Amino acid sequence: MIHYKSMLIFSLFTLLVTACAVRSIAPGDTMEMNMDFDLSAMDMRHGWAFFTPPKVTYVGNNDEDSAKRGKKLFIQHCQKCHGETGIGNGTLAKEMKIRPANLQNLNSEVTNTYLVVQINNGKGAMPKWEDFLNQQQAYDLTNYIRTLKKK
Repeated sequence: MIHYKSMLIFSLFTLLVTACAVRSIAPGDTMEMNMDFDLSAMDMRHGWAFFTPPKVTYVGNNDEDSAKRGKKLFIQHCQKCHGETGIGNGTLAKEMKIRPANLQNLNSEVTNTYLVVQINNGKGAMPKWEDFLNQQQAYDLTNYIRTLKKK
């Protein structure tokens, strides 16, 4: 019985302290809030996840420099499985007995954003690359993949 009384007293004390700490706003009162701040510059937590600003999307950035950077990345990271021409006949794919996507068969309905998501998150036997490539590099890779055509 004493335990319940002490819990009740503690609960009432907590409620009283909380009520005193909260400022109520009467009708007609205005409360100014400074909403002019940049969350991306702050080091803060949001729930259990660390807050990071949204990734920059590079829409329509299909310039030649991007494709050249993408080719270097493709040779370094993708060619082992997808092969030199992107048809999925790389040496590692043969050794692992997997069938990577034929990147020459991508139709025009597959968007660059979809390809970036597949690169970042992986698919099937393909690992996710978001821990190794930044967003610009993922778009560069996508722009190079777009240059792979059937010969």
